[in-house]
Amino acid sequence: MRSKNRKGNLVYSPRAAYEIMSKLSAKGGQGATYLVRKVDELTTASSTDDSADIEKSSESKSAPLLVLKKICFMYNPRQALLAEQEARFLLSCSHENIVKAYDAWTETTSTVDGKLTKVNIVMEFCDGGDLSKRKQVNEAVSLLFNRTQEYLLLFLNRKLRSLSTKLLVD
Repeated sequence: MRSKNRKGNLVYSPRAAYEIMSKLSAKGGQGATYLVRKVDELTTASSTDDSADIEKSSESKSAPLLVLKKICFMYNPRQALLAEQEARFLLSCSHENIVKAYDAWTETTSTVDGKLTKVNIVMEFCDGGDLSKRKQVNEAVSLLFNRTQEYLLLFLNRKLRSLSTKLLVD
């Protein structure tokens, strides 16, 4: 899983090209995420000038939004192998509760400090924020629901006591 060149706001995998629409604010500890669209491979392979980039950009508007997750780390053979295995595993997963991965590849570049490895994973875009934000919202809703339940039970308990007192008095 090796990468080809990156030109402008296009990223090339061995199987496809993706146009970077914007950088997403969600950033993990090891990398960054980008909102991308798949670009028609035939147009990408045959074009080399700037006007073709504009054409590719307009063609890709009908393509669904995807997320490109870039995980970066200093090269370590064992870690690179594990990252590549994880990417392959994600590509093989198919379940309604698992985010679908469409493409994955690795890039290794030389830096002053050594080799930098980037694992790139293209997956479906899930609107509504990241999991930590959803968890916070769910916890707040759960707390509100629990308090509402408590108040409802207290109210019903008081009503039942008042009703039973009335029945005993009458």
